[in-house]
Amino acid sequence: FDITKHPRYKYLSDADKKNVFDVERYMKRKPAIVKPDEPFDMYELNAKDLTDEPDNNNSTKRKET
Repeated sequence: FDITKHPRYKYLSDADKKNVFDVERYMKRKPAIVKPDEPFDMYELNAKDLTDEPDNNNSTKRKET
């Protein structure tokens, strides 16, 4: 398959370097979801938590902030 033949190839960064996604620019424009003084729950996940297999013990630990 030749990706350059795809109708939307012109939107890829391969076709034009100005189409490269700039994470820093995106984060500056997007407002913060959680304000600095707003309380929230923080969870710690590991790769085992993300598998489809059920786990008998709950390895997700809640941290108080």
